[in-house]
Amino acid sequence: MAALAELKPSPDGGIEASLLTRHVAPKSGITRMKTHVRACFSPLVNVDPFLPAPPPWPEDRAEDFIIPTERLYAEMVPFGRSFHNIVSPVHLRPEIARAAVFAGPEKIGGPNPILGSPFPLDAAFHLACAWAQRYAGVVAFPTGMAQRVIRRPTLPGQTYEALVCCREQTKDRLVFDLWLHDREGTLYEFIKGFAMRDVSGGRLQPPDWVRG
Repeated sequence: MAALAELKPSPDGGIEASLLTRHVAPKSGITRMKTHVRACFSPLVNVDPFLPAPPPWPEDRAEDFIIPTERLYAEMVPFGRSFHNIVSPVHLRPEIARAAVFAGPEKIGGPNPILGSPFPLDAAFHLACAWAQRYAGVVAFPTGMAQRVIRRPTLPGQTYEALVCCREQTKDRLVFDLWLHDREGTLYEFIKGFAMRDVSGGRLQPPDWVRG
């Protein structure tokens, strides 16, 4: 696929990046550029340092709906073995969900990615997918996010705790906030307003034992 990455400065000193392809109308022959993804990278100094905290986890654990990792990936989240990075039972409640997520094997001799390992965030999306199946009755996939704040890059070889909270639920989409902490409670990432929806047209359905 021939694509164009367009970079331009933003007023706050950051960079706006867009991924585009050239589209030619079959009848008129008119050419236009179609934007598929747009992301704005901003300096951290412009981000409110007082990021919202996740809701407290209720003390009564008897109300948790628990999904074993094996069943999560065998029956709910359709991804290959390399992406099975939730490494604890998934705990779901109507107001919040949590799980331990792995940042992938530690690299030997190579530099760590500037943005950190991609695997904890990917696994946190799997956690949100499980919540959506339990409480919204859909197999939802992420389609965009309002803001991603990286306080510290997640490191390969490490395990983190992911927390997701649904902030908005409509017929067509779900909107979540997401937190990644280390085991001492230090915040590594915060994702504000990431949207999820059913992209299968109803072809994928939650297992009957999961539906709330």
